[in-house]
Amino acid sequence: MIEPALQAAGEFLPRNRDEVIDGFRARNGIIRSGYDGMLSAPPGLRPRPFEIVLEVPAQAPTYLKEAAFVAALRSILASYREFIAYAPNP
Repeated sequence: MIEPALQAAGEFLPRNRDEVIDGFRARNGIIRSGYDGMLSAPPGLRPRPFEIVLEVPAQAPTYLKEAAFVAALRSILASYREFIAYAPNP
């Protein structure tokens, strides 16, 4: 879900493709680790929910940040509908 979301947001703000973002190793603008205290599911929760945190550059104009976020969120919601449609029926 994140790749299409980043592509959609990229229509408004460029993706940060640095190898390190905010002190974390990144690949194609995606960070898979975090720090203690960051907003996330409780440790040990099973099954683990998927988590997506979107960040934008602080210096970008507000209207571009908002447009990028809306585009990413719409993409995530569309992808999630497809994802959940394939979930096993209990």
